[in-house]
Amino acid sequence: MGELTARAREGLRGSGWFEGRQVPIDAALDAWREIDRVPGPAALAAAREFTGLRLTHPHYWTKTLDDFTDIDPVAAVGRTWLPVLTGEYEAAAGEPLSPLGLTRYGMQIFLGASGAVYGGHSPYLGTYGDSFHAFLNLLHSDRRPTTLSGT
Repeated sequence: MGELTARAREGLRGSGWFEGRQVPIDAALDAWREIDRVPGPAALAAAREFTGLRLTHPHYWTKTLDDFTDIDPVAAVGRTWLPVLTGEYEAAAGEPLSPLGLTRYGMQIFLGASGAVYGGHSPYLGTYGDSFHAFLNLLHSDRRPTTLSGT
């Protein structure tokens, strides 16, 4: 998944993360199956390491505000509207997406089959890194995501 920056590690530790963290993801697997998602190895690894954490970080766009992202695949699946997932998000991403988390403001976080991370709040979809660790590094940096569709 790539290396985490010192800034990302510090932020993650404040959220309860630690090196080697692994949690059961049976409920997430069941939720993904309900919407016909078969997450790839990168999504499964990220889910095992980060499910259950509330990641506190600067806002995705307005870096002067605080925000949080809950890594909760079950809740994310529950908030997913399949016509938007398949008709908008996957069409823009060019790959299957598995819901992984939610932000305070209703944006959903998805993991692509390639391991890339996407954020969606219809009609917006952006890329947030080519791996989950790249996504975490982005959260704790001054960089912004790249818009794929919408505004």
